[in-house]
Amino acid sequence: MTDSKSIGFSIVIVNYNMAKYLDDALTSIILQQYGPKQIIVIDGGSTDSSLDIIKKHSSDIDYWISEPDKGQSDAFNKGFQKAKYDWLFWLNADDFLTANALSHINDLMKKALTKEPERKWFCFDSLMSNEQGVCTRALYGANWNWILNHLGPLVHSATTIFHRELFEKSAKFDLKLYWSMDLDLWVQFFKLGYTYKTIHTFAYVIRTNEQSKTFSNGLKYNPSDERKRQSAYMWEKNHFKPDLKYLPLWRIFKAFTILLPNIFYNWSYKGKKLIWWDAHQQINKR
Repeated sequence: MTDSKSIGFSIVIVNYNMAKYLDDALTSIILQQYGPKQIIVIDGGSTDSSLDIIKKHSSDIDYWISEPDKGQSDAFNKGFQKAKYDWLFWLNADDFLTANALSHINDLMKKALTKEPERKWFCFDSLMSNEQGVCTRALYGANWNWILNHLGPLVHSATTIFHRELFEKSAKFDLKLYWSMDLDLWVQFFKLGYTYKTIHTFAYVIRTNEQSKTFSNGLKYNPSDERKRQSAYMWEKNHFKPDLKYLPLWRIFKAFTILLPNIFYNWSYKGKKLIWWDAHQQINKR
């Protein structure tokens, strides 16, 4: 994209009983001072107050549905099928966007696309917070280099924007995967011949909490064996096996490219409140 028009973003939120955080996720998108954005909410038949929150924001949500599904992968596939814009990403229901995130992503993507108009895949930086939205860590992303041709994509979860064309070429999210469906999609993109470009803006906040699948496992049993099984299945189906002898090289590369920025941004952000809107703000009266 080389013209002056803003990039359109279709953003999918998949939710199941995350009412405690869902309002923040939606608010962080709705209050972005940005035009062409589409909000899609796929709820898996929540039994908490999620539906009340969705209905409260329904005038700002472009599409939503609440029904039982076959898991997170199934919900993602449903959501992205409803996308009307070319650039897609998801926001976990317990996470949120930073202030002006979409404007910053737009500006940096347009600049990058001027130089590489065929680029279909971007990553951006993220912050981590506690349940109260206070920053605990900054995650400054590393760019792709030849080492990852041997290790595969290393991406912080949902901090990726990809083009509709790329998603349609893929096999979509695998319903057999609960733990590695995002990495599976990135490996599919890589196997299709694509690599990502990191644009440096802290656009996404990963909120650690007791319901988080990533940080608390989201289950009452130890899932380590199942995670290993799913990971093995994922690599095998994609006919790719990371060559771990390149891992030390990757760590050296990261040390020389992101160590100092990470130290600086951790010093800048750690301890700061990342929820940037007034909790009592009436969105529909803005």
